[in-house]
Amino acid sequence: MNNKPTCITFFLMLSTLFIIISTNSGNALPISLRSIFTANKSKWSETGHLNNPRLYHAASLLLDGKVLVTGGEADDACSTAELYDPISKNWTKCYNMFYGRWAHTATALRNGKVLIAVGYVGELEPLGNVKYMYNEAELYETSTGYWFHTTSMNIERYFHTASLLQNGNVLVVGGSDDAPNSAEIYDPKMETWINTTDMHYARRWQTATVLKNGQVLVTGGWDFSSNMMNSAEIYDPSTNTWKVVGSMNYKRCFHTATLLTNGKVLVAGGIYDDHNIVNSTELFDPSTESWTITGNMTQGRYLHTASLLKSGKVLVSGGGSFTSEFSTDAELYDFSIGVWTNTSSMNYQRASHTATVLADGNVLVIGEPCDNIIHICSSQIVCLPLIAINFCRRGWFNNGRMNNARWLHTASVLSNGNDLVIDIDTNPELYDPSTGIWTLIGKPLISSLNCTQYSSDLDVLHSLPFNITIANGTTKCTPRGPCATINSHQQVTSFDVWNRGPQEALQVYCLTHLSQLRLQFHEPQWHIPTEIGDLTDVMALYLENIADGSDIPETIGKLTNLEWLSATAWKLTVLPDSLGNCKKLRFLSIAAPLKQLPISLSLLPLANLWVTYFAGSSVPQDFFHSLNPTLKTLRINISKFESFDSFSTLTNLEVLEVVSTGLMEVPVEFNALTSIKGFHVAGKNNLSRLSEDFPIENLERLLLENNCFTKLPVQALLSRNLEALELSGNRLVDISEIVLAKGPLQDVRFSNNKIETLPETINKLGDSSQSLYMNGNRLRTVPAEELVKMKKLRLLDISNNQISDNEKARLRTIFAANPSLHVQF
Repeated sequence: MNNKPTCITFFLMLSTLFIIISTNSGNALPISLRSIFTANKSKWSETGHLNNPRLYHAASLLLDGKVLVTGGEADDACSTAELYDPISKNWTKCYNMFYGRWAHTATALRNGKVLIAVGYVGELEPLGNVKYMYNEAELYETSTGYWFHTTSMNIERYFHTASLLQNGNVLVVGGSDDAPNSAEIYDPKMETWINTTDMHYARRWQTATVLKNGQVLVTGGWDFSSNMMNSAEIYDPSTNTWKVVGSMNYKRCFHTATLLTNGKVLVAGGIYDDHNIVNSTELFDPSTESWTITGNMTQGRYLHTASLLKSGKVLVSGGGSFTSEFSTDAELYDFSIGVWTNTSSMNYQRASHTATVLADGNVLVIGEPCDNIIHICSSQIVCLPLIAINFCRRGWFNNGRMNNARWLHTASVLSNGNDLVIDIDTNPELYDPSTGIWTLIGKPLISSLNCTQYSSDLDVLHSLPFNITIANGTTKCTPRGPCATINSHQQVTSFDVWNRGPQEALQVYCLTHLSQLRLQFHEPQWHIPTEIGDLTDVMALYLENIADGSDIPETIGKLTNLEWLSATAWKLTVLPDSLGNCKKLRFLSIAAPLKQLPISLSLLPLANLWVTYFAGSSVPQDFFHSLNPTLKTLRINISKFESFDSFSTLTNLEVLEVVSTGLMEVPVEFNALTSIKGFHVAGKNNLSRLSEDFPIENLERLLLENNCFTKLPVQALLSRNLEALELSGNRLVDISEIVLAKGPLQDVRFSNNKIETLPETINKLGDSSQSLYMNGNRLRTVPAEELVKMKKLRLLDISNNQISDNEKARLRTIFAANPSLHVQF
């Protein structure tokens, strides 16, 4: 087979380099390939197939040594993710991300999570255009394999860079059409994004390298005016400032930058202008902030990867030029002598791949083999008369006329080669490519759930009375409409509906090969049939609008692989006891007025239990005691609780969020929660104090909005771990005791109180505070001279106070001394 590449990814673990590829051949589905470079033997070897082909994906080395591969483009944006285990050399599918995306970044955080930031959804169009840019971000929890939403970025970006700073925050730079010289920082502890000062130059496709002193070097890229750049600048996190440093000797875009063991940065290759690919390399010396030419590579490269090996050498692989196919070649740079030498070639041509250095020092390379045309050869159907465009042939040809004009329809290739086109309002029709003729057929509406009437999963999909995207071999699912992902055996493994849902079509429960069923919409309501018990492969269920009067059937207990269940049902009062048979269930969220919790749930390894609308007065005896070894997060409505004795057994609980109305004091039983890190009381309550015995040793977040506090809870301020404090909607007048805070207090929210004065001593929080909300109080001024000294403060909200226009003008002049501080008046 003659495989041509369409693009790459790099990873380094102890002494092995990892490369992942996918091959396109004729009309066959892409085949996903990966290669490993063994550093101590300087040779490449294949390591099996990914489950999905990918281009412009991201790969992240996790703390346990595994590699997480996310997203990418293969005719459309992938939401799939998978894990590589270098010990077993196996690939395992993960739960899908919330969004399909490519040209995104994936950053492994120090808390073990992975931050997925922005990127594009939708396919790469024929002229290299893209559509549907994101500002969404999400988190992958490595311990559970689940995905969680996090705060959206301030701006949409793609082909940006993301750098893990020494303080654990993430710096994201460039890649935005709207603000091309902007940058922002993600704080994993607060899950917030804060704008930094702007770069001196607009950039996309630049490199960003964290230096040994903690600063970040940004080099080259594209200036949004079709010009390559040789400029460089450095970001200093301690001062939130950018500084221009010496320019590179060559303009570069699609180049690489590698931090060497001696602290210098090696920049290699890239595009110089519209016609030149450079083989030159140069070194940046942070001590002199200058560049020095070093040895040339054996060939010019762009869209290649560069990986620092344990030996201190740098492995460069793949890439290409305008005049040749993408390369299989690889070479090594020895910084001690400044010389490049060829090493063994890869098995496949690659570009835009990823390369990850594994824990054993080998390098995993992941990516899709490319040819010089980046788009995959494909065709599309366009309106009436039917016309097809083939991007490989670069030509148009008439292809017959349908019987009905259509839009928002679906088109599916059947096993006999015919094409089935369906929409909601008109009868479906079949196209026979051998004759070019369209034939109307009956509308396939199904009125019962007799699953035996379907010969295959595709038959089920064709029976659905609404438009659906069918993803063949890779995921195209986006929040734009219903989508089904099918595997190479034509089995549906994921069915997803977001936003406003379609009419009820319960035959989706006949898709017995599902690993994920996501019905997340506000209307209409859907029932749950007993056939849910036949989904024995399912691992994640999102049932967000269960019909009134529809219970969760006892047959759900047959789902022995179920790990995640999230359901919303406003009339549901009882859960089936059979849930106790779902022995792998770790996440359970039920938004329903449940009157009781089945004792069988206490036998499960639940890490997260969310019953925010619980309407019962108690939980079964020993319920929490049995869950205590595994339960880490609990959200529960306690408004009707008559006793809180059961809570005292939750000594391993880390996050407790209780919903209540009229609560007069924090239950004394909560004092036994010695592992608590986050405590939140939601609702309208009457708390005015915390018990002196409330556990503060591990406390990081305390949220007590809409209560009756007139003073700050001083004992909580004494926690050396406290990072977030919210007392909005209370009765605070004096907050001078805030200076007693012992912890790294980053987020302070005192909105909608009766505070008349912000003490000048607030600047004592300057080493940690990033956001301060004082809106809706009685302030006439604030100590601006002290606030501008708080170098980490990024957001100050003093809106809806009693500050005069003249005083606002005076304050603005003072705040201008700290350009990184955003003040809301």
